Amino acid sequence: MAVSRIDTNTQVFVNNTDFYGTQNVTQQIADFACTLFRTIVFPIGLLNYFVAHNVLQAQDLNVAPERLNQARETLPGERITLQTPDGIQLDGMVNRRPGSNKWIVFCNPNCALYEGVAERYERIANIAGANYVVFNYRGTGASEGSTSCPRDLYVDGETALRYALDQPGSSPEHTMMYGWSLGGAVAAETAANHPGVHLCSDRSFESLSHFVATRIASFAATLLHLIGWEMNALDALRRISGETMIIAAQNDEVIGLDVSLYEGAVREGIAVPRARVFNGFGHGGDHVDTARGFLRDNINAFL
Repeated sequence: MAVSRIDTNTQVFVNNTDFYGTQNVTQQIADFACTLFRTIVFPIGLLNYFVAHNVLQAQDLNVAPERLNQARETLPGERITLQTPDGIQLDGMVNRRPGSNKWIVFCNPNCALYEGVAERYERIANIAGANYVVFNYRGTGASEGSTSCPRDLYVDGETALRYALDQPGSSPEHTMMYGWSLGGAVAAETAANHPGVHLCSDRSFESLSHFVATRIASFAATLLHLIGWEMNALDALRRISGETMIIAAQNDEVIGLDVSLYEGAVREGIAVPRARVFNGFGHGGDHVDTARGFLRDNINAFL
């Protein structure tokens, strides 16, 4: 699920060096030396570190604070701080639409910050006429802490959802978790724990272990379970009581159809009427215009 390459003809801030910058050679050598030392002396701890930083690559993005500030200034909405139950302060943003009781909570892909993708989120929320919340996971952007296990990501998603549900006039039935790529697993687990909350899973996997077993090797999936890094969106899908939408891309170069939540639902016989495979964009491509009708008709039907 590591996003190492994205279509260059689409404006997307996933692994975009104009936005995130690059590490110099000295820093890369230092990182490698540190990694080698950890491999020899602390193999289990390193394995968890390695997985955490590959699953959530945004922890290693090199973004100058002034660049983030400039990006935020171009975004609509109000910057907020979200306090997690375990004491971590998450950086986020909320955009309210007067008169709307609809809420969408967006969960980022693994190698993106909300500052780089919120313009796309804004367009989706505008289609639905919804208020929305965006945030950066712990250890990414201006959010505190670090991510060391899936629970950290789930707690962050839960915190953002709690914020939306605490707003005047909001309710689970008018709230949707929207997750892209890694964010799809976070959004699915969060929605599963809140009866009535809806889900839109956008180009995401059915489970992290299935992805790794298919793309790398079965023993690697076993290691994921061993260190507690399984994320099973298919299991969460079975527990969601609200409506579910699934977006998949035929030409997804990262989360192919064979490891997608869409394919997992089909294989397991889980009925998801609001699911569709699209052509015309890949994993990081801007899909909003292509999927506009699908988003509009389905979100407005239940949100």
